[in-house]
Order: sequence, then structure tokens, then C-alpha cells
Amino acid sequence: MRQLNWFDLSQYRNKLYGFSILWIFIFHISESFKKQMDFGGLFDVVTFSGNMGVEIFLFLSGVSLYFSMSKLLKDKKDVNEITMSEIFNFYKRRVRNIIILYIVFCIPALYISDIAITGNVELFFHHVFFFNEGCRTYWFLLAIIIFYLIYPIIFKLIKQNKKKRIYVFLVVYSIILVYISYIGLDFYEFYEVMLTRLPIFVIGSLCGEAVYNKKSVNSYILIFLFVGAFLRRPILYCFENISFLKFLYPIVFRYSLAIPALCVMFVLCMLFPYFKGKVVDDFLPYIGKMTLEIYVVHIGLRAIFRSYLRDLNALSKNEVFIFMIILFILTIFLSIFLNKLLHLRNNRNT
Repeated sequence: MRQLNWFDLSQYRNKLYGFSILWIFIFHISESFKKQMDFGGLFDVVTFSGNMGVEIFLFLSGVSLYFSMSKLLKDKKDVNEITMSEIFNFYKRRVRNIIILYIVFCIPALYISDIAITGNVELFFHHVFFFNEGCRTYWFLLAIIIFYLIYPIIFKLIKQNKKKRIYVFLVVYSIILVYISYIGLDFYEFYEVMLTRLPIFVIGSLCGEAVYNKKSVNSYILIFLFVGAFLRRPILYCFENISFLKFLYPIVFRYSLAIPALCVMFVLCMLFPYFKGKVVDDFLPYIGKMTLEIYVVHIGLRAIFRSYLRDLNALSKNEVFIFMIILFILTIFLSIFLNKLLHLRNNRNT
């Protein structure tokens, strides 16, 4: 078997994106219907681990931004020569796409689930403005915008060989999260899902340099990752059951998702060359190119169906399976529509 190269993550990027969004979709179904989706064994391990699909997406986003930002360096001798105008134009389309998706689909979906079905106007505004419990529905969009905004600083530090400052930032940031968790600030439980995902994005940004320069993956890194993935469960068990460590469990749980997520990506990169067919070569890259649209749509539709169904445990396993198929088909069709809408909008502005 050939040696892994960091560039494999770029070469198979859309396939990895496609895999990650499918995994997230299955996880959300399993999360909503825990009783019906409890088949035991390896099936449960795979389906209920799908939240690390978010780690895959955020890691690859950091890598992709490194490539995109590097294009601005062409014909420039130094990163400081990149102007604010160039950075603004670089983010203009990306942030605009998120805003369009939010206005065209997210807000109407939230209106249906919160007001039209349940009549909860307060919850609707909490969702729309990412306030407290309302942040947990579309937290991902808020996170992406925040991560995008800080990326130019990360890129500049990487190109100026000041990575130590990034490492120090990650350590200090983690200590602050630990302190907030320890003192039990009320807001933290609502924003924890977003705040604990920043490190994997930053790590992806750091690894973007190795991907861009097509460096081989060090065997020691692979050993560390796979051993870490193997030990993750026992370590989490300790944090979950030892009383004085329990407050750290949510942080350790989120942070540690990065290790098996990286293992999954590397394993897929090794397997993709050997698996040919329409699913791997056509379908995964196709949905990988509209991952954000699929994420936005299936979250919105899930919120609507959950509000309408109310008692999720009342459904049988067969009904859940039918529900999953319908939700997936609706998600794909609406995502294609939104993707075309964004392309038309972007072409009109070029």
C-alpha cells in the first residue's frame, strides 16, 4: 500500500466532504430516534459516532481556506502585501452565501417549526438570533462565519513562521474553556457545541501548509492518531465517572473527536483508490460540493418534523426508516435548488 501524503486530503476533498455530510445526516436521525435506531454492535458505534463528521468538515475547511488564501499570495513576496480589499473580496461571496441560505431557507424553516406548528414566538427569535438554547440548531453557521473572520490572522502567522503563537492561543483558549466549565456559567451549555469546535478548525488550518506542500504523512503521526483513537473510550470513561473530572467531560469529548475523525479521513484516503463506482466517484463528490446546503436543509427539515411529530418514540422502526428516506430525498432536492440559486446569484455578481 502506498505511503499516505497530506495532499490526499485535498485530492479527495469533495469525497470526504460528501462522506462527512452523510455521516452527520445518519447521526442526526439516530440522535432523534435513539430507541428505534438502537440495533447494537458495530452499527451503533458507526451511527452514533457521526457527530465527528463535523470535525471532518471543519478540518477540511481550514485546509481549503489555506489553499484559497494562498492564491492571493501569487505575484506577492510577502503575506503583508495582501490588502484588506483582497481579503474582503475573498470573504464576500462565502459570507454572502451563508446569509442567503439563512434568509431563504433557515428563517422560514424556523418559522414553521417554532411558530406555525408550536406557536412559540420566543423560541423562534432565540433561534434566529442564536440566543441561548436557540444557538444549538444552526450553531454551525455562526461558527463558520466566526472562524472565517479569524482565518486571515491564522494564515498570516503560519506564513510568518509564528506558529508558536497559534499553539499558545490554543492552550490559553482551552484553559479559558476549562475555567468557564468549572465555574458553571449558564451560557456555556448553549454555546459549548460551537466553542469546543474552534481547535479542530485551527488544526486544519495548520495542516493546510503540509497539504499544500504535498508532504508525506509521518508514520509517528499515524501511530499517535490510531493509538489515541483506540484509547479514547477508556479515557472518556474516566472523565465521565470520576467525580472531580466530570466537569471536563464535555470539553474532552469534543476535543477528542478530532483524533478518530483524522483516522477516518486517512483510512478513506487509503481506500478511495480501490473503490470505484458511481457512489464513490460520482455521488460523494456531487453532494460534497453542496455540503453546506445539505447541512442547512436537513437541520431545518428535521426541526419541522420533530415539532410536528412531537412523540418521536411512538414511531416504529419501519416508520423511522421511511421517514429517513423521505427526509433524505427532500434534503437532496432542496439542496440542489439552493445550490443553483447561489450559483445564479454569484454569477450575477461577477
